[in-house]
Amino acid sequence: MVKQAADPSAMALARILDPKLSAQERDRSLDDIKRELTPEEVGRVRDLVSDRKLNLALRNDVLLLLEHQERKLAWLGPELVRMWKDEEEKEFWRDYTIQHMELVFDYAANRDEIEATLKEVARGGGRVSGTALLSLERLGKRHPALGEEARKIARQTVLAGDGDEKLDAEAAVTAMQVAREAKDGAVLDTARRLAADKDALVRLRMSSIGTLGELGAQTDIELLERLTSDPEKRVNRVAKYNLARLKKKFR
Repeated sequence: MVKQAADPSAMALARILDPKLSAQERDRSLDDIKRELTPEEVGRVRDLVSDRKLNLALRNDVLLLLEHQERKLAWLGPELVRMWKDEEEKEFWRDYTIQHMELVFDYAANRDEIEATLKEVARGGGRVSGTALLSLERLGKRHPALGEEARKIARQTVLAGDGDEKLDAEAAVTAMQVAREAKDGAVLDTARRLAADKDALVRLRMSSIGTLGELGAQTDIELLERLTSDPEKRVNRVAKYNLARLKKKFR
């Protein structure tokens, strides 16, 4: 009787599911899965994605494994939204769910819900709003209407401090980047003000300087030259880089 060869992918899956192994050992075993999972195998690893006690890196990599199955799993979209809404989840994991919504969007069973969630979070402020905004921007490469929505939210976020609203500095860091990628000249005056503001969040100043290097006018060379002597080292480093870019633009 010929002995049937062991299936390396099935053996790897058994290691991933073994709670006695370390998270690192289980995570490394994901690289040994070389074939599509069967429906039964998908069912066995599905519970890992919703296990709040599981190591975050392992949990994230299992989610990626499921997302990259050729047989698309429509239930991933609703599960991501459910975990985002679960306030007992760790903050990092809720942030991950926002990132993953873009990856599953095209085959999710709840596309409208994902779109509404990303828009709401992108407008909601704080650092996670930047995560949602970037997800909308990436979706915009496949769905132009969502890209337009991302650009609109980015502009509103950056310009909020120029009106009656208070600027949300954490949200504005990413919003400035998205506006820059969209080549939105409407944010330039705000970028100039924030770049020169020594009391502003350093990462926001850096993002604003990048916008000047990309979209600035020749008159912005003087401002960037001044910022190369800024007492904040991260600011003067990025100013030097963007000064060179802007000078090259007007040669």
